[in-house]
Amino acid sequence: MTSKSSLYRKRRRYLEEVEREHQEEFDALEASGSVSVPASAGMSCDEANDPNSSSLENIGGGIGNESSMDYDTNYTNDMHVNDINTNDINTNDRVIDDIDEPVENADDFWRDAYSFLNSVENLKDALKYLAIVGHLSRSFLNLLLAILRKFGHPELPKDARTLLKIPKVSNEIQSITRGRLWYPGIEVALRNLFKDTIPEANQFSLQISIDGLPLFRSSPTEFWPILFKINEIPDCPVMVAGIYSGQNKPKNLEQFLRPLVAELNVLHSPGMQFGHKTVPICVKAFVTDSPARALIKSVLGFQGKHGCTKCTVVGERVDSLRKNAPQICITVPNFLWSHSYDE
Repeated sequence: MTSKSSLYRKRRRYLEEVEREHQEEFDALEASGSVSVPASAGMSCDEANDPNSSSLENIGGGIGNESSMDYDTNYTNDMHVNDINTNDINTNDRVIDDIDEPVENADDFWRDAYSFLNSVENLKDALKYLAIVGHLSRSFLNLLLAILRKFGHPELPKDARTLLKIPKVSNEIQSITRGRLWYPGIEVALRNLFKDTIPEANQFSLQISIDGLPLFRSSPTEFWPILFKINEIPDCPVMVAGIYSGQNKPKNLEQFLRPLVAELNVLHSPGMQFGHKTVPICVKAFVTDSPARALIKSVLGFQGKHGCTKCTVVGERVDSLRKNAPQICITVPNFLWSHSYDE
């Protein structure tokens, strides 16, 4: 689409060019002093089409210098910028636009933009694609299904969840201390990833990540997802093994991590079977930040007096320089305090 400012610029350039051309013609007429102009050039269309018009007698005849100057002056004034008809301007703008931006064939646009529809087999698949790509809400998709069912497509389902084949997870959610846990498992995620294909990797080394994230600004509800990724497959997506939801971080680690530990023990021994191939599974690393690491290891955080998990050095409590700030403990090796830089 062409913007208004672009149309105005094209119109102004066109008018300036027309005025310049007629000014050059006017200057040429003044320099020559005499010019032969057909009489029909200064006539209107009605006069030219009228057989009884007296102006037809002058067709092909010459005119004097004075009449030539009068005609050309009138013709130039008629073509002045302020006297040009708006319809003519719009017509000329449309011609310029057609030259700058050629009209695209509708069939070519359909073929290029919606060529993916050639692989869609039926209306259900097309509606699934529309719902996912368009981020349609469930209520809107239900309304669309109701309209299509009423007007000639009774084979469509009534509910969007049936169309999209959304699994029911309400029975899989467990109530634990201070929250709820949904744990479909690592094996289910791997089955959904590979489906009927056999992976090329001979072993799966998992990188497991556990971290907390808030959901709302005005609510303390937060998620603690258990995510994992296959280290042998660089372009492998991050998959969800489980999600904890509660007002705070998980209070009971036994209830939170027991499903993960139990499944890893089962998968580590025989591995997973993909067709005729058995793929062993092991844990390569747990990827967490400092608070989440202290949580899953059930130790004090880095700000505690015994916060270091790699040595036995006891931290010392230091008052904060900020007002109303809590006191923190800093773990510093003892030899740094006794070392003298004067030696």
